[in-house]
Amino acid sequence: MKVISSGIVDGWFEDRFGSRGNEFIYKVVPSRSIPFEIINPPEGTVSFAFILLDYDTVPELGFPWINWIGANLRRTKVEENESLTAKDFLQGYSSYSGHEGGFTNVKYGGMWPTDGRHTYTLQIFALNRVLDLKDGFTYSELIREVQNSKLGIASVSGLYSADRK
Repeated sequence: MKVISSGIVDGWFEDRFGSRGNEFIYKVVPSRSIPFEIINPPEGTVSFAFILLDYDTVPELGFPWINWIGANLRRTKVEENESLTAKDFLQGYSSYSGHEGGFTNVKYGGMWPTDGRHTYTLQIFALNRVLDLKDGFTYSELIREVQNSKLGIASVSGLYSADRK
């Protein structure tokens, strides 16, 4: 299995998916979600789960920042900005909705590195079932559900910097 994103060009996520874009919720949270495509999923795949993480926040915050999590995706392609339009998969809350983020009900929150450039990693889990989750689930709920249902994992990474032009 492999995952690709047309939103990554020459190793960098395009400006519109983060703080250099021009679409925001709460006037500051980047809201245009990334596109991705899953290629050659394992036989027996029933659904997919996904997580977009920024591991470069660990030294500052003590945990990776969750930009987007989703579950029960039953297709192999997600178009740009579907975090705001798709109704056929579940979305959990990002770190923007937590104590550190300070906002409520933020599902997709785009790239906003506070120091230098960060690497953002999209992980895809091919699963042998539909997960028992409700919209607005948490990262820990997703991980518990995924544990015994994984058929395969794939990831793709891209860079983003607050000042890259």
